[in-house]
Formats: sequence, structure tokens, C-alpha cells
Amino acid sequence: QRNIDEKTQSLSKLIGGPDPLDIKSQELAIQQRNNTLRDAEEKLIDFVRMMWPAVEPGRELVEGWPLEALCEHLEAVTDGRVSNLIVNVPPGFMKSLATNVFWPAWVWGPRNRPHTRFMAFSYSQSLTIRDNIRFRQVIMSSLYRKNWGDRFGPSEDSFSTIKVANDKTGRKLASSVGGSGLGEHPQ
Repeated sequence: QRNIDEKTQSLSKLIGGPDPLDIKSQELAIQQRNNTLRDAEEKLIDFVRMMWPAVEPGRELVEGWPLEALCEHLEAVTDGRVSNLIVNVPPGFMKSLATNVFWPAWVWGPRNRPHTRFMAFSYSQSLTIRDNIRFRQVIMSSLYRKNWGDRFGPSEDSFSTIKVANDKTGRKLASSVGGSGLGEHPQ
């Protein structure tokens, strides 16, 4: 095999063309990227895996059945198969990241529903603001903009930590138990 590779590289240099083996590996890399992109558009869990570094660079994503189940249930909400969802898992199981960061970003971009409106409430507004900041990190990341940036842009009027809006009437509002949500009309 080594002898064949050396001859192929020598031939490529002689005729001035690219290495055919290198072209094959590039084609394989493109195919794998397309498969990953297609998976991220179809399954929320695959989107979370793909976009995790935008939110937690340098930290490994710890997966398990609770995250997979939560993602499947959020997909069902997106598709209209579930209209009411209560999530009860212990702290640290990615409830906030899954529901307030990755899911809205997945709906707006990969699912191509940028008109969707979200409202997040918590006992403390600082937590919903934290999640809006992370949400903005995802939708403004170079990877996200490269793949789904043509589907919407940030709103010129409202792109803050409390209200993140886009140019397709979609928005994500952060509020708290004492805050107001009247008149926002989330979906």
C-alpha cells in the first residue's frame, strides 16, 4: 500500500494535479459534514452535540437518557404531537440549556421556523437572562450562521439580554415570576 501511495504522489507531482487519495478523503469529509448537518436538522440531540462548543467551549458534553428523552419530548412539542410538557429532572441535567438555549435555536434555524416566539420564566430573572446570553452565543456563532444564517437575522430593534428578536418576527423573552409576560403572545 505504501509503495502505491508513493507512486500516486509522485505521479500527481509529475502531472501537476492534486493527489487522488487526498481528493477522496476530502469528499469523505464533506459527506460526513453533510450527514452531521442533516442529523442536526432532524434531531435536537444531534443539534445539541454539534453546537455544544458554542456554549461550553473546552467542556465535554455529558450525555445520558434524561437529555435524550428531553430532546425527544421537545421535538414532539415542535411537531405539535405534545402541547403540554412538564420536565422534572434533578439540577444539572441540562433542563435550562436544552429548553431555553438549544431548543429555540434549533427551531429558528435547522427547523426553519424563525417566526416562532418563546417566553422563558424562572424564579430569578438572572437565570433567564443567562440563558438568553447563551442562546445568542449559539445563534450568532460562526458554525450556526454558516449553516442557517440565511434563514433569519438579528432584529435591529430588539437584540438584548432580555428580549432576543429576529427579522422574521420571532423572539425569545426572558422574565421571572415577578416579571410580566402580558402582551408578548408566545407560541
